[in-house]
Amino acid sequence: MAIIAADATDYIRQKIKWTCDELDMHTMLYPTAEDALKAFESHGQGICEGVVIDITFVGSMDGITAVQKMRELEPTLPVLFITALDVRADPSIQLHIAALGGRWLKKPFYDDQLKAEIEGMVG
Repeated sequence: MAIIAADATDYIRQKIKWTCDELDMHTMLYPTAEDALKAFESHGQGICEGVVIDITFVGSMDGITAVQKMRELEPTLPVLFITALDVRADPSIQLHIAALGGRWLKKPFYDDQLKAEIEGMVG
């Protein structure tokens, strides 16, 4: 099984990969939400154990929209949103995440926090 991870920052993508490696999970890394969505549509269904994705991407599709489209294909897909946004202060983001049944983790985060959230996501 695999985790699809999308974040514009290479370091964050690598941090997700290192964490998934510790959990013996294969990781498919993408710099944009669009790339992650295309990969999911191409070969993620059925092999994807979950998605770790940023909410915002400059000049690109946002993570929430990408997850909504993925969920049209696989309604129970586990999702962890990672973001520098203050989710608690933005009710619209809270509503989107809640509607998608996703978890979220605020950047910056510690490795053990990421590991616990991924373990909880794929439970």
